[in-house]
Amino acid sequence: MPESTSVELLTRLLGGHDELAWREFVDRYAPFLSAAACKIGLRTTDAADAVQETLIAVYRRFEQSQNPWDPTKGRFRSWLRRVLKNKVIDIQKRLGLAAQRLALAGRAQGGTIAVEELASDDEEKIERILDEEWRMNLLRRARQALRREFSPETLMAFDAVTAGGQSPAATARLLGMSRNAVDIAKWRVLRRLRQVVHEIEQDEERV
Repeated sequence: MPESTSVELLTRLLGGHDELAWREFVDRYAPFLSAAACKIGLRTTDAADAVQETLIAVYRRFEQSQNPWDPTKGRFRSWLRRVLKNKVIDIQKRLGLAAQRLALAGRAQGGTIAVEELASDDEEKIERILDEEWRMNLLRRARQALRREFSPETLMAFDAVTAGGQSPAATARLLGMSRNAVDIAKWRVLRRLRQVVHEIEQDEERV
């Protein structure tokens, strides 16, 4: 099933009554939130908490307001990123307080909890992480779209040559394809992947 446009999806979320829209939203953005939280410095379990708290905050805003974010202060993605950053900071502060309590109680023999506060001089690094993970999420969504357009064999050939580092000749032998078919698969998928990424980027610019 094709993705809804960003405008369509966010409009359907208003009021909090469209369960299918919410599922699509989670499928679309949760991987970005999780990867970014981990890259910023949270452990996997804490990153999962950050994702959950971010999604709850987003859901409540859409449930309660016809204008969940202020477009004069940036696009939807900027607002979503700010919500995530705030939740990450909240969790890091809680972890820091918990570590202090453990140390004071003399129960920190097993090691301390590593907590990295988001200092002001880290802001550029955090924004770079968010940019990178947003881009990776666009690629992930584009790849999902390509599954509806290309056969598994064609995508396997593309992955083997591009991500897997296999030569076209070796890929052809592995998949039982001709060398020419592998070359064609590579360039067809690559061309379409770039087109779909561009289409998704344009769609995100509308909100």
